[in-house]
Amino acid sequence: MSEKGFTLIEIIAVIAIIGILSGIALGAVSKYQLKARNETYKNYESNLKSAAQDYLLYNQMEIPESGGTKTITSDELISGGYLDEMTDPIKNNKKCTATVVVTNKQSLKTNGETTKKDNSNIDSSNTMNLDLEYKVHLSCEGYTS
Repeated sequence: MSEKGFTLIEIIAVIAIIGILSGIALGAVSKYQLKARNETYKNYESNLKSAAQDYLLYNQMEIPESGGTKTITSDELISGGYLDEMTDPIKNNKKCTATVVVTNKQSLKTNGETTKKDNSNIDSSNTMNLDLEYKVHLSCEGYTS
């Protein structure tokens, strides 16, 4: 007698193999989604730093004195046109918030003494010579730097 069709064991084996393969694929997809989200956050941080640099380039009177700090919020950068809205990649309807803390580490050394330098004579030609440190604090739904 010749019957055409699959036995119950063959069907169960095929279902098991498909289950194993889909589990592997699901793990890989979630890994790449997480990697893409983290890259988005890193890009946001890089964009925030660049926007803060542009902001201080055009608003040089706000550059902190030597040893001082200036906090720039993402709202200031967005309203000034230096940065676009940052949408959280996890919750697309939520916005990320951020601050950039700029520290002026510049000081002059004269005869072994360290003196602070003021910003009264800064112009566009020597802005790049400042020793400014930018610390980005990004806060999104599933990420905080």
